[in-house]
Amino acid sequence: MFSAKISIPRRPSQNHRCTIPTEVIRNVGHHTSSLRDVLSISLTCQRARKVLVPRLYATVELRTNRHCKVALEAFSASPKVTHHIRILIVRPNNVERTPQGDYLDEELIAGLISTLAIRMPSLRSFYWDGLEMPKDELWLALRRLYVLRVPRFYTQFNDKYSCPLLKSVGTSVGYLPIRNTDSLFDFRDLKTFILSVKSDSLEWLLGSYYSKYLHAAVAIDYDLMTSDERPTPEKLPRRCWQMLLEHCPNLQELKIGGSAPSPRIFDTRHVTAGRWPRLRKLTLGDMRLQPPDHDRGASPISTLDQFLIVHPRLQEVSFLQPGGDGFPSTLSLPFASLPNMTSFSGPSRYLRCLPHPENIQHLSITTLHHCLSAFPRTYALLKAMPSLLSLTLWIDLTFANRNIIQDDNNIFRNLLECCPSLLHFEVFCFTRPSFHLNSLDPFLPQRDFSAALCRSPRLRSFSLTKVYKPSDEDMSHTAVRIARDNPHIQQFSFRYTQDSWLTHDSGSVKQFGQYGVLAGDDGLPTSILAHEWGFKVFGQPYSRHYVHDLESSKTRRSSGSSRSSWSSSERARSPRPLSVLSFNSFQFSSK
Repeated sequence: MFSAKISIPRRPSQNHRCTIPTEVIRNVGHHTSSLRDVLSISLTCQRARKVLVPRLYATVELRTNRHCKVALEAFSASPKVTHHIRILIVRPNNVERTPQGDYLDEELIAGLISTLAIRMPSLRSFYWDGLEMPKDELWLALRRLYVLRVPRFYTQFNDKYSCPLLKSVGTSVGYLPIRNTDSLFDFRDLKTFILSVKSDSLEWLLGSYYSKYLHAAVAIDYDLMTSDERPTPEKLPRRCWQMLLEHCPNLQELKIGGSAPSPRIFDTRHVTAGRWPRLRKLTLGDMRLQPPDHDRGASPISTLDQFLIVHPRLQEVSFLQPGGDGFPSTLSLPFASLPNMTSFSGPSRYLRCLPHPENIQHLSITTLHHCLSAFPRTYALLKAMPSLLSLTLWIDLTFANRNIIQDDNNIFRNLLECCPSLLHFEVFCFTRPSFHLNSLDPFLPQRDFSAALCRSPRLRSFSLTKVYKPSDEDMSHTAVRIARDNPHIQQFSFRYTQDSWLTHDSGSVKQFGQYGVLAGDDGLPTSILAHEWGFKVFGQPYSRHYVHDLESSKTRRSSGSSRSSWSSSERARSPRPLSVLSFNSFQFSSK
């Protein structure tokens, strides 16, 4: 979990003698899913630390501005630690976790990483997720690292040598132009390439077609938009396409663009000319994939159809709300296409065209469900997916105030009943919803979101994102009720945003809570492990970790005060030392 005090963990006492065999320590660390537990084991003795440090620092994700500054400074003071980093993800000025106006100098962070690059010989994957793309010096530093390590490939500093270790590269782009001379496009033989569009606000929408949606509870109909109402498409540098199409034949993952509405739209028609036999994952955002004057009725098979047909190894396909004249209105795929696809994210109109819906295990429907008539079609699609294990929906529940008969939680119950094998359920609520997570009125059980979860006994986890309301019950109290009423749930999270948003990956977070349920021998929940963070009234951040005993709260509630504070039974603690390596100890998803 994240800690308020971040430091390199103290070394274990040298007086403590460890008699556990090294291989046993290594196996325990390898099979322990929680890095926080691995950290605790590493602090028992010097030998355990030496064996487990590579496991602890293999993946480092810096999600906040403070984590970026403190962790990179700590790495500068402990260069031996950075030798174990294989995956580095840096998110300066994270939109979700950064208060308005509290921005960090991204050039400073990029400069620190450039300095540390020579100390990261094991780096395999690097992803920059700032508001702007870093300067060229960072990419040059990462590439020079491998030229120095593999001198037999070195002739002169140009694009003729390859990078044998760094195979996955990604960056976000903001408003600054992408130059054809950027060294980002000098990488060779990449397995993963990500170029995502980032925006810290929706002010750019003012005065545009989208402006009427900033404060309205209606969905955006992209198909009705003209090219004049969308941002002018930009061409990606020629060297970018040369790198991808000519120098990355073993590409396995490709992501270009951002969620709609995107402040920048790229002309990516060249992507359909790519032929990557090992491509496993494809994500295409708000972009132009066909000419603006494309006649949709001219050919039954579009270039996108042809691209999908010739990539049978695709397992995950994501379309981040494609619409308008930039994407085909539908897909025309033969039955033999996409035989290995198990994960799909996209609009309902594409979902209906999939050749093998029975193989889909992970589904994200990006179409906003904003009217009652949209749900029956979704119910029918879900019933055709017997293998579905996880479901993500984007819903506007405002209409529930105007039609009590079609209660919003009836919708949740119907959705879950259509997916009897579902293990994970994720919901994004577009505007201020009317439903309650837990109904305190015993005469209104039908309006209880918790009761809807009981309709899916195989469900093991869920995530809910909604707009914060002052009348919301305390998040910790809600978590206790959810855990007690749904013993089959093992993990869940809440994310309350400051205001409504227009895309899946935007929205400033006010409160976030992640909870793990611990069960006794009888299978019933006994306690919850909680991690909560957010911002107070004046923007001051807070964070806490605690273990809450459910049994003691039952006793107190039965004594007559169901809404009284249970802080007296809460064992607020940090049972194990926390450090920079605990940034990814619990991979709680908040996106």
